[in-house]
Amino acid sequence: MLGHDLRNPLASISAGARILDRSVQTDKEHQVIAMMQTTVMRMAGLIDNVLDLARGRLGGGIGLDRDAAKRLEPVLMGTVDELRLASPGRVIEAEFKIGRTVNCDRSRIGQLLSNLLGNALTHGASNKPVVVHGETR
Repeated sequence: MLGHDLRNPLASISAGARILDRSVQTDKEHQVIAMMQTTVMRMAGLIDNVLDLARGRLGGGIGLDRDAAKRLEPVLMGTVDELRLASPGRVIEAEFKIGRTVNCDRSRIGQLLSNLLGNALTHGASNKPVVVHGETR
């Protein structure tokens, strides 16, 4: 029931963003709409995570969507871009050197990075950049 209650307003936000996207005038406006759509998808993923937690507590376990064929770097940069947009007064320096495939659940890794960056933005020195670096070895 919770999933439906949260997904319905999220679907309305997504539909509104698609409607707005049809009438954008500038690249910046298009960027904001695209980021809104990305955020809607991430929020849908968070709803799924809440449902996963409930299933896990009931003994059903938490599912993972692991896929080594998909690139990890676009997910990481998308998360950084989302937080840059949400915190325009802050500087986030990001460098990723993902030179090989990574067999992981990309959405969960994106959520992990979002939580870490969100904490750094909230609790870190506001006059210094937040620096994030990731690489494969």
